Amino acid sequence: MDLWQFYEAMNVCEVSEELAHSAVLKIIIAVKTGLCVVGLTLISLLLNKKGLSWLAHPHTQCMFGVHIFSTYMATIFYLCCFVTDLIRFTMPGNEDCAYALPFWFAFTSRLLAVTGTFGQLFSMAAIAVERLYASLRPVSYESLDSALIKAGSTALVMSLSFGMVFGLCVPGVKWVDVAASFTIRTVENQERFQTLVNVEVLLELFVLLTFHFSLYLNFRKKISETNYVAARYQISSNKKIIVLLLPIFWTHFCCIFITSFGLVIYPYVTPTDTPINHGIFLESVALAPLYAVTMPFIMFFSLRDKRPGRSHLDLGGDDHFRTLDTLFERKEEETGMTRVVNEAVRGLEVMFCCKV
Repeated sequence: MDLWQFYEAMNVCEVSEELAHSAVLKIIIAVKTGLCVVGLTLISLLLNKKGLSWLAHPHTQCMFGVHIFSTYMATIFYLCCFVTDLIRFTMPGNEDCAYALPFWFAFTSRLLAVTGTFGQLFSMAAIAVERLYASLRPVSYESLDSALIKAGSTALVMSLSFGMVFGLCVPGVKWVDVAASFTIRTVENQERFQTLVNVEVLLELFVLLTFHFSLYLNFRKKISETNYVAARYQISSNKKIIVLLLPIFWTHFCCIFITSFGLVIYPYVTPTDTPINHGIFLESVALAPLYAVTMPFIMFFSLRDKRPGRSHLDLGGDDHFRTLDTLFERKEEETGMTRVVNEAVRGLEVMFCCKV
């Protein structure tokens, strides 16, 4: 039985009051509130210190910037839900239905938070496709820098995020007066909500499979003599970016998978289904809001270099030119040696011709 079914069996006001008197639920919400604040702070500090230059290519930087924006969006609206719950659950509740929420506020707040989560997913998918193209066409991709492509990709990601969530969850919803909790699942959209969850999981799997396949391609890629320098640099850059992003995207997958898997096994692990049990279990397995905490930690340790005082970020742009300089010097040496050999051969030919 889901929480919306309690609305039929019990009065919404009674459900709200029962949730408000659960000390365990309030502790869980308080912890998640603190973690969201910590996550937003860490992301801001990390971006201020390291920026996005470690991603090398402007298109990757743009899409990961959209990913960061979506993370801010999701976390801020989740935080809004948590803070509101803490405030209403700690109120005296002297009035009738004092703990209930206006339905439009509860539904819209959660809807925007989930939209931010899908913004994360679609931006991850865009980066996965971009890295795949960079792996298949490393030379042509190296010189690709189009403001139109970046603007179009950003617009597409945001449009898909809002369109997917609003299109599946909003139609048919009855805008009643009050709600017991922040949720986007209602009696009217429960089947479409399940479709939304399925799309969420499929996007996660697509991102991980595409990233691992791109990494495989880059390790198996054979560099031809033509455009040797550009191809070698781009393949090296591909491997570096994919290796840095994979732990972040795996973390996102774990947060989403635990939530989805928890909802599936919920009927089998709860002996008695009550609003309190449902609320506690749902808040315990809903880890999507905590991605904002784990992501900056993963980024920090991924960007650290094993050598003291160095980081992957420090090697960003300078390493590119240092690599190119080394390769050009090597190429010049080879060209110089070839010139000497050719001159010697021509000299021998002249001497031979003269003798003849």
